[in-house]
Amino acid sequence: MPNKSRASVLMAMGNGAVAGLAGTVVMTAFQRLVEMPATGRKESYAPADLVMKLSRWPRSASETGAASTTSPTSELVWPGGWATG
Repeated sequence: MPNKSRASVLMAMGNGAVAGLAGTVVMTAFQRLVEMPATGRKESYAPADLVMKLSRWPRSASETGAASTTSPTSELVWPGGWATG
């Protein structure tokens, strides 16, 4: 019986991850294709700015000496979305 219980827990976790990923895809697509164009709102970088401040992530090319830097915005949204599904 324990193997059956473990399998059902793993199945539930897998279903949750798939549901979270699907929800993140739908919400991101709606936000970028419908809501932002309709309202004229620009992308929000507040969550990424907080992570950058707390983790001392380099904010500009002058801080790193690189031609450009990346923002952790996508790195926050996608894993968080499917993991919390």
